[in-house]
Amino acid sequence: RRLKRGIEPLTSALATVQKLQGVTFIWKDSTKNAQFGRVRGFIAQDVEKVIPEWVKTQNNGYKQLETIGMDALLVEAIKELQQRNIEQQSEIDRLKAENIQQQAANERRIRKLEELLGTTQAKK
Repeated sequence: RRLKRGIEPLTSALATVQKLQGVTFIWKDSTKNAQFGRVRGFIAQDVEKVIPEWVKTQNNGYKQLETIGMDALLVEAIKELQQRNIEQQSEIDRLKAENIQQQAANERRIRKLEELLGTTQAKK
């Protein structure tokens, strides 16, 4: 904090991550291809539409990714997913409890109906 200013929390990290598309590819440059083979990554032009500050244009016109802050983005996206999971589990627990109560009420109604049917059957 001593060396930084304008600190703001990341927002909508999950939505941002969902806009990115990871790909695999083979370099057209045979030297890079020999060195790296099939690579996992992103296409700079696609990333630029979502997070322009991650893409730098080199002097030769080629685009290059500099994904400084990807770790922070992914951490915040995971935290958003965890919060969503907590909320969904809470809803599941509420619905389970509601279901148990409804089942008990239905069982009481069935017993009452069976009792009534039993008494009318006996009268016949």
